[in-house]
Amino acid sequence: MNLSDEIFTRAVAMTGETDPQQCLILKSFSVGANASIAAGLRPDIDFDACRELFIAAGSLYAAAAYLEADENNQVERFTVGDVTVQRKNSSEGANIMRQQADQMLAPYRSDSFSFRGV
Repeated sequence: MNLSDEIFTRAVAMTGETDPQQCLILKSFSVGANASIAAGLRPDIDFDACRELFIAAGSLYAAAAYLEADENNQVERFTVGDVTVQRKNSSEGANIMRQQADQMLAPYRSDSFSFRGV
C-alpha cells in the first residue's frame, strides 16, 4: 500500500465516510496531503524512519479538508414548526486537526521553527 492509500484509509476512519462518491473526494485530499508533506520536508529527514508520523499528519490534513468541503454542502439550520435545528460548525474541528498536524510535522519541515527540550 502506498503512502497516499494509507493516509486515505486513516482519513476514512476519522471521518466515518462510507459513500463511494464522497470517498473519491477524500482520496483526492489524501493525495494532496501526501504531496504537501513530501514537498515541505527538510532534505536531511529519513522519510522511512518517520513514516507513521507522516501518515498520521497526512490523514489529519485530508480529513480536515474533507470536513470543511463537506460543511459547505450542508444545511446549517432548519425549522419545523416550533423546533429549530442548527448544525455545529465543523470548521473549528478542521482547524484543530490542521494545527495538530502542523505541530506533528514542525520538527521535520523546512519552513517551520520549533523549540526542542533541553
